[in-house]
Amino acid sequence: MTLPRNRKLLLIAGVAVAMLLLIVIVSRVRAGGPAHTNNGRDVVPAAVAVAQRTAIGNSFSVAGEFVPYQEIEMHAKVTGYVRKINVDIGDRVKTGQVLAVLEVPELMAQLQGAGAGVRHSQQEVMRAQN
Repeated sequence: MTLPRNRKLLLIAGVAVAMLLLIVIVSRVRAGGPAHTNNGRDVVPAAVAVAQRTAIGNSFSVAGEFVPYQEIEMHAKVTGYVRKINVDIGDRVKTGQVLAVLEVPELMAQLQGAGAGVRHSQQEVMRAQN
């Protein structure tokens, strides 16, 4: 079977290209290039960092808001003026601790009147004994 000259040259060129491609693939596989696989997966080079011993930072910054565990409302049994406040917002308090001192003018007037009544009664007792 005789092929025309153009077809012979085309066939020889195709075989030469195939051989060249086969040589390139075989050389890559032997060199461990990208065509090399490990269990069906491509082997990809990875960056490596050298471990060093350094000091560990101990600060931690977070944005947030403190919320009280329990919140209560306080009301005085009598009306008056706040003379002194012993605690501030956020302070821990204990049972029986004085939180604030009230000044109640009406009660003070009653107390002074009762004291005057006691003194008057004592003077009456002393006069009766003399």
